[in-house]
Amino acid sequence: MTRRRARSKKERVDRTHFNENGVPTKLRGLRRWVTYDADTKAPFGDVTDPATWLTFADAQRRARINGFGIGFAFAKGDQLCGIDLDNVRNPATAELLPMAREIVRRVASYTEVSPSGRGLHIIARAKLPRDTRHKIVVGASPMVAGATVRLEAYDRDRYFTVTGNVLGNRAKVRGRQSAVDAF
Repeated sequence: MTRRRARSKKERVDRTHFNENGVPTKLRGLRRWVTYDADTKAPFGDVTDPATWLTFADAQRRARINGFGIGFAFAKGDQLCGIDLDNVRNPATAELLPMAREIVRRVASYTEVSPSGRGLHIIARAKLPRDTRHKIVVGASPMVAGATVRLEAYDRDRYFTVTGNVLGNRAKVRGRQSAVDAF
């Protein structure tokens, strides 16, 4: 049996390739930040409890000291929603599935590459339609061998890992209610 060497804190932080300057100023100014274990993505604290949320600066400080990642918590009534596209990007070539390209084009708001490099996170000023399913499984990914394409959308009680690695020119959070309604 081969034993895996535990990753050092430095290796975990490097894997997420965090770019502080890519995170939109509007998001940085909100007390909505959490830290998470970079290996499991499990958040520290309760993403549904504002009393456990941090400022951006505090989350960064804790992440640097402990080798964690940072994430953004979505709250009911704040008019921010997140769309998570899993396994839609080839990390070696940066090529996107046509479906992902179209979603990014239509929503046209802040979009970043996920920590794995295989997915995208979109954050927009919008509220999800009342009866929206939060997870949709699309099928096998032609971009990532053995992986499934999944779409998830949240506007409360969840969090997104954040990298600040902006996709193209999608660096600002924009109001996109009609695009989210159509999604």
